[in-house]
Amino acid sequence: MKTRTHRDRTADRGTVTAETALVLPVVVLLLALVLATGQVTAAQMDCVDASRCAARLAARGEPRDRTVAAARSLAPPGADVTVRTLGDQVQVTVAAVVALPLPGRPNVAVRAVSRSHLERSWEAAAERTGTLVQAARTGPGGSRPDPASPSARGSSPTPGRTA
Repeated sequence: MKTRTHRDRTADRGTVTAETALVLPVVVLLLALVLATGQVTAAQMDCVDASRCAARLAARGEPRDRTVAAARSLAPPGADVTVRTLGDQVQVTVAAVVALPLPGRPNVAVRAVSRSHLERSWEAAAERTGTLVQAARTGPGGSRPDPASPSARGSSPTPGRTA
């Protein structure tokens, strides 16, 4: 078995530094790609959340400016929000551009579209169903239920039990 001499050790000196200098930029670029992917994914999820929230608000009949403000508060910075009514549905589109932390600062566009059926108001439902809704509001016979009655309190006397 041959032992290494001082001359052999000095010939290898600097090899680790050269290998590190070659590998380090690749490692940094891979880390930047992972961070960029996370940033795009987070922006996409923010767009989805914003469009869903705004679609729910618009379907309930909230004012358009409140709907857009709610979407912008959840969306990535600088996002465009569009609210459209399509027949009995409302469609909200949230679109944003994400600048990636990569060389050259490339941009990626993210977008989410949500639709929801417009909700009908209580009065419109009452007109459609007539007395069923009226009876549900007032109780049987068209009169308001007596709050002191056992059925209004949610408890009824148990048969066979004495007080």
